Amino acid sequence: MSNMPVAGKEYTDRDGYVVTVISVEPSRIGNVYALKKHHRTIGYTVTMSNGKFECTIGLQAFNQRGFKCTSP
Repeated sequence: MSNMPVAGKEYTDRDGYVVTVISVEPSRIGNVYALKKHHRTIGYTVTMSNGKFECTIGLQAFNQRGFKCTSP
């Protein structure tokens, strides 16, 4: 995972939208224990907020959107 977000930090995407990551959790789809046992990749969901709205997207979509950390 090239860009694993950290909860509590601000990120800006390639269009200039600023969001704050609230949480990063493993996806609840499938048997997570079995995926870890067989060394398969586990999906993550990122919950983020822009101050007004809160949404949840997948980690792959988060990375494709080009979010970069802007807070120290």
